[in-house]
Amino acid sequence: MPKISVVTVLFNALEDFKLTEKSVLSQNYNNLEYVIVDGNSTDGSKEYCSSRTQYYDVFISEPDTGIYNAMNKAVRYSSGDYVIFLNAGDEFSSPTILSEIFSTLDYSEDIIYGDRYRTEVNGIRTLEKAGNLENIFYTEVIYHQAVFNKRSILLDKPYDESLRLAADYKFMLDIYVSGASFRYVPLAVCDFKSGGRSRQQYLLGATEAARASFNHLNDKNEWKKTQFIKSISLNNCEYYLNSAIEDITTNMNVNGREINKTLSISNFDSDSFTKGVLYRLLCNLEQRGYLKSKTSYPKISILTVVYNDKIGLLRTIESVKSLKYPNIEFIVIDGDSKDGTKEVIGRNSSIIDIAISEQDNGIYDAMNKAIDLASGYYCVFMNAGDEFASKDVLNNIFLCPDFDDEFDIIYGNREYITEDQVTLQKANLADTINVRMPFCHQAVFTKTSVLLKNKFDTSFRSAADYNQFVKLYKAGAKFKFMDTLVCKFYAGGTSEGGLIPYMETIKIQIDNFGLEDVQKNSFYYSAFKRNINRILGAD
Repeated sequence: MPKISVVTVLFNALEDFKLTEKSVLSQNYNNLEYVIVDGNSTDGSKEYCSSRTQYYDVFISEPDTGIYNAMNKAVRYSSGDYVIFLNAGDEFSSPTILSEIFSTLDYSEDIIYGDRYRTEVNGIRTLEKAGNLENIFYTEVIYHQAVFNKRSILLDKPYDESLRLAADYKFMLDIYVSGASFRYVPLAVCDFKSGGRSRQQYLLGATEAARASFNHLNDKNEWKKTQFIKSISLNNCEYYLNSAIEDITTNMNVNGREINKTLSISNFDSDSFTKGVLYRLLCNLEQRGYLKSKTSYPKISILTVVYNDKIGLLRTIESVKSLKYPNIEFIVIDGDSKDGTKEVIGRNSSIIDIAISEQDNGIYDAMNKAIDLASGYYCVFMNAGDEFASKDVLNNIFLCPDFDDEFDIIYGNREYITEDQVTLQKANLADTINVRMPFCHQAVFTKTSVLLKNKFDTSFRSAADYNQFVKLYKAGAKFKFMDTLVCKFYAGGTSEGGLIPYMETIKIQIDNFGLEDVQKNSFYYSAFKRNINRILGAD
């Protein structure tokens, strides 16, 4: 078995050190030395250790220039094949962990590392697994307290003492780049006690680590990927942004609407690392009366009906997940599917606000059920397989300066997708509704209050949505066209094939606009007439 040097450096941390000492001395590993380097403590640590030197192989107490100076000193005084740093407050995960690890290895690797437990100051203990070595340039993947370093490497490449908090990370980067060999052991090596100097001075540690990472990046443009840069931004962004807002609100005579255009949440990526910071900033603005709170944005109910289409439903769910808009509800109505759709709904229950799975009397019956459950100000039907055009689409409509909730129906454009092509189909004005459906149903936002009074006529199998919009148009509903791409519609739905959709739409037009108007203007009548002539062989 290799000789293991366990090193503890400490300064004025007597009570924490006692925990570490107990953990080290309880190890059942037979080839272990314990090295203590104290920075000339004044809290009794030096005296305590001096009285217990029989338990240590090396004990030094003298002033040092920092933690890495003390660690380099400890390496020079140690004699083990491997060195592990277990500093004051940290503990091995169990009395047998060293035996468990070194009874199974050939001990040829330069670095042997495992996982760790992290214990917060409130006592919460969580397992933190080591990361993928390929990500070492971007984040901490190896935890310092869970690493066995070959002593010869530590002597050859000592810690950079010009750094105060990230020299251990820089050391790992340097030896990784130089070709050192690494082995991961899937065991929790230690229990790391959070709250040390690196946590208290996190900004400095992140800055040092970011600099070390940047120096090793082949493509310097990848600096944005590093977790350290994100941490720096997170710790400083709120202060500087709030300072800027203070300047705006104090020194500029502007109204809330103008600030809203500039600082609307629609400008911020909800997946970005600054999400929490910017949320607090927006709350700050809202409290000052310059910005609407999230809940003051109109709530949008996204209604999805599905039957035996688990693949299509997954596509729609992923689209809804990606939305940046801050105030939505997601309702899924399943017609008692048998193909695994119910299981897909169950696995995604965290994103779905309401889900029902039961037999229905067709797609429009299911859509009426969804309307009854909706609590949003507007509803949009995005049925299984269809997608929103982008994660910004709701923001582009409901957070734009021109949005006005006086309109009953707001609609936009769609992408029509077949197996071999994607076509942008722009919506027509609502007053062309006597000619054909002027927009795609999935590109329409209708007030929930309007839908509740004007549900789908379930006697129609394919054209109840067209019938609904015709009735609303004739009743004087207010339509608003917004020239923006709303949805991606995949060809092949029930309303696209066969004679029934033609027959239903023509009947709707005759009932509402008269036969003469239909014969003169209807797209569906003209198309139906052409098809009949082809079937009969007429000119």
